[in-house]
Amino acid sequence: MELSGRQANTLLVVLALGAVGASGYAMWNVRQMPEPSAQVADSPAPTTGASTTPTQDAEDGDAAQTYTHSSDDSTMSGDDEPTESSDPQETTEPAEPTLADWRSAWRDHADLLVIGDGYSNLESQWVQLWADRQAADRPTLVCHWAERADDAFNDPIELSDGEGPDLHVWSASRDGTTIREATRRIDRFIDASAPPDAVLISLGGSSGDEDVAEQLDRLLEELPDVPVLVAAGPSGLYETGVADDIVDWAKDNTDRVSLIDLREATSENPTGEEWALAFDEAASEN
Repeated sequence: MELSGRQANTLLVVLALGAVGASGYAMWNVRQMPEPSAQVADSPAPTTGASTTPTQDAEDGDAAQTYTHSSDDSTMSGDDEPTESSDPQETTEPAEPTLADWRSAWRDHADLLVIGDGYSNLESQWVQLWADRQAADRPTLVCHWAERADDAFNDPIELSDGEGPDLHVWSASRDGTTIREATRRIDRFIDASAPPDAVLISLGGSSGDEDVAEQLDRLLEELPDVPVLVAAGPSGLYETGVADDIVDWAKDNTDRVSLIDLREATSENPTGEEWALAFDEAASEN
C-alpha cells in the first residue's frame, strides 16, 4: 500500500522520536551503573596517593601489612627487658682464689705437693710436723724428696692409718734450694709424685741473691692449674727483704695464689713445732 505524503511525514516523526527516546534511555542506564570502587564491598580503602587499580591496591595492602608487622616487632623489642646472658664466663668475673679454696682442694682424698727448701726437708722440720697435726683426723702419709738421687721421693712415712679421706703430702724440699732451682725441677717433682690437688710453696731461705718476684713468676708458670698457697715464713729466717718480697709478690698475684704471712706470727727463730703450729692456726682462720 502506498502512503500519502502526510502519512509518510508522520511516520518519520514517530521514528525520530523513538530513536531519541532510545538514546536517552541508554544514557540514563549508563549513569545508574555503580562506581568501580563499590564493586567489592570488603576491599580496603586505598591509601592516600595510591592508585585505585586492583593490582596496585594489592601491592599497597601487602606493603602496609609488612610495615605494620615490622612496627609491632620493634615495639615489642623496645618494651621487653634485655635478656641477660646465661653464660657465667660472659657476665661474671672469676673469683679470686682464697685460703678456703686451697684447704678445700685437699679436704677429701688428696695429694698435696710442697715445694720447699732447707727449712722443710727433714722429718723434724715444720712441714712434717704440720702434716702430723692433720693425721689426728685422717690417714696421712709424707714422702720427702730423695736429695742425693734428686729424681724421686723417698718411701712414704705413715703418720696415721685411721679412717677418713687419705692425705698424701709430697714434700719436694731440698736443702739450700733457691726459687730458680725449684722451678727447674718442677717437672721432676710432678712426674715422681701423684698429680697434685693443691700446691704449697715455702721458699726463700736461700734466695737472697735472686729477683724474688721474677723467679716466683717463672715458678708459677710451671705449676699445674690447681689451688696454690704461698707461705712467707718468719722474717728472721730470711735475708733482709726476702720475706717482704714474697708477700708483695703474692699480693700482686691474688688472681692466681693465696697467701699465709707468718713474718710476725712467731718468734724470729722459731722451732719446727712453733712454725707448724703458727701455719696450722693461720690456715684454719678462714
